[in-house]
Amino acid sequence: MTALSASPDAALTACPAVAVQHVDTRDVDEQAALLTDWHQDYAQLSAGGFEGRIDEAWLDGVHLFVEATSQRLHQRGELRADRLALGLPLALPEVVQAGPARFCGRSDWQAAQSNALELLVGAAALPPDAGQRLRLLVEQARAIVDRDPETPVTVATLCAELRTSRRTLQAAFQQVLGLAPAAYLRATRLAGARRALRQAPSVTEAAAQWGFWHFGHFAQDYRRMYGELPSQTWRRLHPGAGGAAH
Repeated sequence: MTALSASPDAALTACPAVAVQHVDTRDVDEQAALLTDWHQDYAQLSAGGFEGRIDEAWLDGVHLFVEATSQRLHQRGELRADRLALGLPLALPEVVQAGPARFCGRSDWQAAQSNALELLVGAAALPPDAGQRLRLLVEQARAIVDRDPETPVTVATLCAELRTSRRTLQAAFQQVLGLAPAAYLRATRLAGARRALRQAPSVTEAAAQWGFWHFGHFAQDYRRMYGELPSQTWRRLHPGAGGAAH
């Protein structure tokens, strides 16, 4: 994906010196943290080791970057109130195991056109379409999950709190993220546990923080998603902590 953020007062006609940076990563959370002032939050949705790259340039008041990732991600971010942003997918490839890539809930270039139109005319001036309502439903579901991470949330719980049917919730997740709600809940909890490994004194504490109480199953699911055991991630993040990870 390529994106541009700028201050509304940026002088785009000027030609100042351009600062360029290229960064390769092998960690989804490191990738999210690379973009300053974006407050990125990534959850990996497809299984396998992660590889990412960001190429970015800074002009006077303008930040342009191109981001590439090897896995499907659910990306959320928030800019400062005095910034404008425009994001466009360079490609929406078909991922054999995980289904088509999606941008703003769409799997074709309508997403880019819609995103640009909302930026130009103002989202408030556009009536919400079915796609926007489904995206809102998914975001509300995620807010419920984030509210109490130590308590695993079920699909039935989401339906009850959102006052929606299982069929509608299934359709929302399939449209927006291309996977079932149960798969998303598992991926979100795994992503939360992975982030928790950065500060947790042990793997078991990070797992318990996100409601994983059967640590053998947690380790298997984690390795299937990220291509390494949680103990390997913990040791890499805490190189001076010795050999004990559990």
